[in-house]
Amino acid sequence: MSEAFLGERRKSLEEAFFAQQQTELLQKLQEEKSAQTRRESLRAASGITDEAVLDQLADLDIQSETLAAVALVPLVAVAWADQSLDDKERSAILSGAQQSGLDAGQPGYQLLEGWLANPPEPALVHT
Repeated sequence: MSEAFLGERRKSLEEAFFAQQQTELLQKLQEEKSAQTRRESLRAASGITDEAVLDQLADLDIQSETLAAVALVPLVAVAWADQSLDDKERSAILSGAQQSGLDAGQPGYQLLEGWLANPPEPALVHT
């Protein structure tokens, strides 16, 4: 093969490599900025200042709009303690949610309904 062809091929491969590196770096920076934005939003909505707790909440996809539902996680976990949730437990939790200002149609209420259909992740209960 000609020396010119190999040189062009080498250059093309190098450019592709560095373009891929740059793309990965930009993606990582965007993810970090997004995570920081989520933490700041959660901090403002909750008053929580512990970075580890904020990171755990963000990792669990808890957002400032759904943070109000997190206060009800202990109730939901107790209701699921026997591996089932009866209608009385469900009604009591939904009533408590509405009394705390969590109304149907809000993202937090929808998240709560999901926890009433299926137990929340153990990581969420731990957090």
